[in-house]
Amino acid sequence: MDPQEAYYQGMADAAVAFGAGGGEDMYGGFADPEGGYYDSAGGYSDPEGGYYDATGGYSDTDGGYSDPEGGYYDATGGYSDTDGGYSDPEGGYYDATGGYSDTDGGYSDPEGGYYDAAGGYSDPDGGYYDADGGYTSANGEYADPETVAAYS
Repeated sequence: MDPQEAYYQGMADAAVAFGAGGGEDMYGGFADPEGGYYDSAGGYSDPEGGYYDATGGYSDTDGGYSDPEGGYYDATGGYSDTDGGYSDPEGGYYDATGGYSDTDGGYSDPEGGYYDAAGGYSDPDGGYYDADGGYTSANGEYADPETVAAYS
């Protein structure tokens, strides 16, 4: 049952329990027998301290919020999406594979490499492929794009 339906069902239950007056308080809401509270905006405060809003979202007691689409905003300002990813409060994004997109336009892959915003790639062994196709090894040796292509 969604929160709006729960509100109206609760109002009907209260009308039976409290008589013709409906049991509404001066704010247009009412308490349920389990200790929750239905407010006039269509929300419901549960007995554990959480809150279901009229959109179907839920605010928990840890400072987080589950949105109606299935995502979750945590108390730090991060967001877990329905694809298994997480947006951190600094603006980066962890995808479901374990990769990370930073705020500089780069991407750290799950294997330990890094794609930079300039089009280059730092491999896990300490080498670097530049955007032109050249490669610089971890010990500083450079191979031009033609040499790299010959060994690829």
